[in-house]
Amino acid sequence: NNTDTACDNFKTVATNAKAAGILTVTVGFNVSKSGSSDKCSTASGTAWVVDTLAAAASPTASGAASTANFDCSTTAGRNSENSDGDFFFCAGTGTDMAAIFKTAFTQIAKGIRMIALP
Repeated sequence: NNTDTACDNFKTVATNAKAAGILTVTVGFNVSKSGSSDKCSTASGTAWVVDTLAAAASPTASGAASTANFDCSTTAGRNSENSDGDFFFCAGTGTDMAAIFKTAFTQIAKGIRMIALP
């Protein structure tokens, strides 16, 4: 489409969920800020998908907004983004997802443990 409507609607839904007390964790998969395909609209939109996903995530325990502070298109950027303490994460491959879920669960509530079931 020619607008950022879909991303704006997503942020509205996330804002409503957060206001209702729902913890919102988002993961950007294979996203960056490098081309028109990384924007909410490939035509005249201005919002980046990665920024929209970060804005949709819940704030940290201190109240700081989750943000996309690092370049999710590089391994170093993903590692930094995934360890910055907020509820927005990014992954470059499916293999990254296991570590992201462990980190997210740890940040959600200290003391949660992952266990392997037979």
